[in-house]
Amino acid sequence: MKTFFRAELQCPYIHRPGSETITSDATFSFHDSSAFCARNLIGALVPECGRVFAALANGVPIEEVRRLTLEGGLFTQSARTTRQRFWQTIHYRYLRGPAWVIEDLCEAVREGERSPSFLSLLLVHYVLGDALTYELVTGFLWDRWRAGEPEITVPETVAEIRRIGSGHTRITRLTKSSLERLATMILGSLRDFGLLHGAKTKRLAGPAASDRVVRHLARILVADGVRGRDILADPAWRILLLGPDEVAQRLHYLAQRGEVQFERVGTTVVFIPPVAWLEVE
Repeated sequence: MKTFFRAELQCPYIHRPGSETITSDATFSFHDSSAFCARNLIGALVPECGRVFAALANGVPIEEVRRLTLEGGLFTQSARTTRQRFWQTIHYRYLRGPAWVIEDLCEAVREGERSPSFLSLLLVHYVLGDALTYELVTGFLWDRWRAGEPEITVPETVAEIRRIGSGHTRITRLTKSSLERLATMILGSLRDFGLLHGAKTKRLAGPAASDRVVRHLARILVADGVRGRDILADPAWRILLLGPDEVAQRLHYLAQRGEVQFERVGTTVVFIPPVAWLEVE
């Protein structure tokens, strides 16, 4: 197992001391564009995320949250190395970006760590943060959803990872058992986040796409430079199993509440986000 993590799980988010602050810079992007790897071999970590964001929501500084996780005050795993690896994963997925991301997650966790909105927000960042998972969700799973074929198996997912991972060294060098473990872990995480249902046989069910989650993802796309009519067709909406027409309907709801300016007439789309969304923190 140790050899597996050293040799096969080489992904570009390994912790750097001093990097754990809630800040971002002009080069930050929500959408991972690095070479495919087995980054999401670590699972959903929903209970751990719940404890981290509950602590942050209660005003505990991030440095203190990190100390509590590593010392076993928040995470229950007996091994410090496991607690550290889980903290690094959560930090990479959710704590590297702008402050409003953490604020939204803290607001959602007040409804409970298993609340639909909190799980869907975790899902969005989990998928965006890993290029391989993003391709699986917005390609393979989306195509199955649109075709009315919601059942997803591990062997099918392994085959898809092999197909899209050809040419990506960190994927092609994985053993069969490692690929099966990766596929199992990704599908299990997507189930924990609410995108899939079922234990052995998993079925696409659709996560909770509340107005809060739609607004959050729209803000992510704006932050990553998506503008105008492109906001409707961006593949990231497929994480929530929403197509362009469904996205337009959801943005229309936000516009009715005065949260954004949105109008679609024929092929003409007007989407104007709040000024605050355009400010670089």
